[in-house]
Amino acid sequence: MVYLKIFFWLLSASFSYMLKKELPLFFHSLTIGALLGAVCWIIASTYTLLWNKKFRANPIHHLFCGLAAVATTLFVICFFSLKYSKEVGKLIVFNWAAKILKDSRWEDWTLAQSYEAVRVSGREKFLPPPQAQFVPLVDPYSRAIVANIYARNAAYDFSKNHPALSLIIHPDVSVPSRALLQDMNAFFQSSPQVYPVDRALKIVTYYLISILDSQMGRLVVLSRSILALLFVVFQLIPFCLIGWAAYQDIRVRT
Repeated sequence: MVYLKIFFWLLSASFSYMLKKELPLFFHSLTIGALLGAVCWIIASTYTLLWNKKFRANPIHHLFCGLAAVATTLFVICFFSLKYSKEVGKLIVFNWAAKILKDSRWEDWTLAQSYEAVRVSGREKFLPPPQAQFVPLVDPYSRAIVANIYARNAAYDFSKNHPALSLIIHPDVSVPSRALLQDMNAFFQSSPQVYPVDRALKIVTYYLISILDSQMGRLVVLSRSILALLFVVFQLIPFCLIGWAAYQDIRVRT
């Protein structure tokens, strides 16, 4: 079920992306799909002549042929559109990062959590009042606490807002947390200023992108395989119905 959920999300997102960003390819795939659909229609309406030379498809049979042709056209378009899955995923991640940077509620909530966690740890000698809107990170342990909170909250926000894509990425908080801690240590070695939130989110963002890059190629192959399987299963319906009608026609004649 998880793979099917991912599959349908990838399909709809990639198709939408192609319509908005890659119209020439859409029309190219539509042309190819329509041509193959026409071939499919001809085959569906005439393949029964292999065993029943006198059978002629009636309007209902041609309706089935039309469904097979439409399915072929849609299959080709969707097959082409899946090539944009990675671009769609990256676009969503970058848009999420830009949006969360402007989300004052998320920032205030994360800052409050960080402040309280550092206060409870008792590692910082000087702790300003909460109204100061910053957390001192002199002690390395305090940095580790804050890095974990920011990474965890960012991953949670991403999963909440993009549940289907998070099934693909499945973020592991420990990885960006370690990267964030390393960056904090490097930052404070050269600067006594407040560690910027956008810098933390950039690390989380590129972590998500790296996971996306490693996963998407395999998922595109899997999605195309599922699409092809669904296409074959769907095509069996009109072909079998027409074939059965041709077989019944032989029995009537004999």
